[in-house]
Amino acid sequence: MAGRHVVVAGDVILDRYVFCDAIRVAKESPMMSVARLGEETYVGGAAILARHVAALGGRPFLLSSAGQDERSRQVEAKLQAEGIRYHFVRRPGSIAEKTRFLVEETKLLKVEDAQSNPLDTLAQGEAAAVLSELADETDAVIFCDFGYGTLSGTWLERVMPRVREQVGVVAADVSGERANLLRFRGVDFMAPTERELRASVHDYDRGLASVAWQVMNATACRHLLVTLAAKGVVIFDRQSQDPKAPEYRARLHSEHVPVLGQAAVDRLGCGDALTAAATLALAAGASLMQAAYLGSLAAAVELQQMGNIPVSRRTEKRSRGCGRRWPAIRGWRWPRP
Repeated sequence: MAGRHVVVAGDVILDRYVFCDAIRVAKESPMMSVARLGEETYVGGAAILARHVAALGGRPFLLSSAGQDERSRQVEAKLQAEGIRYHFVRRPGSIAEKTRFLVEETKLLKVEDAQSNPLDTLAQGEAAAVLSELADETDAVIFCDFGYGTLSGTWLERVMPRVREQVGVVAADVSGERANLLRFRGVDFMAPTERELRASVHDYDRGLASVAWQVMNATACRHLLVTLAAKGVVIFDRQSQDPKAPEYRARLHSEHVPVLGQAAVDRLGCGDALTAAATLALAAGASLMQAAYLGSLAAAVELQQMGNIPVSRRTEKRSRGCGRRWPAIRGWRWPRP
């Protein structure tokens, strides 16, 4: 995993946590009155995936879009401080910001200051040129669609042939109602939540395996890692990756990975941690099951942290006392720093 080159392309988000102290119920109406104690700002979206990759020993490159405002400068300053290479395509507007108000560890309210700003033709061409130039020296690409305009269906159709030709592992991550899971065709794996998976095909009635088959058939995706919150992750894999083989359209093979941590502090960013770790593992030659376990372990570490904080190899090793035992992964060791 160490030293693998990973391009992360997608929307950047600022996650702001406002920590409060609960006082009483307000007198003028039945609402809670809180006192502001302080706040923390975390760089999220595609940027947190790049930061996860860096913390786990990879060499990320972030490709995204941003404006010329204070939020954009704040994100750039954070990336520069952590030594993460990036290229921002400039566009009108600002980076999306999500503000959450908390009392202790309980989230009371989320306020989104975000609009979708699709890239124009020139900006799409600039982003495509950057990705094409990087493809020759890249081990993996992660596409992150949070619905704010950096990625579009036409742009993905434009860049995917080049990416598939040059890059060994291609992953996709989506979040939010504006994102579209079905845009990502021919990727190696996607890691949606069950809700995101069902919403993509508008199927809330049939079993999970049936819905997974619909999505894999529509996108030609090789593997699915479907997260089930407190129930863990279900891995869906084809019995054959040859489209001409009868097994290609047969029933999917599935495996369940239980939740590897019990102390749930903050669920924000768990899926991002899973995607980043699993992508790095696959790029390093791990099997699908090994990648899923390492991704689940990274998610378990993230689950125990307040805020969107990168998971590193050091925190992963400390997490082995998090309260649950899990099977050893035969043939796999974390690389030495």
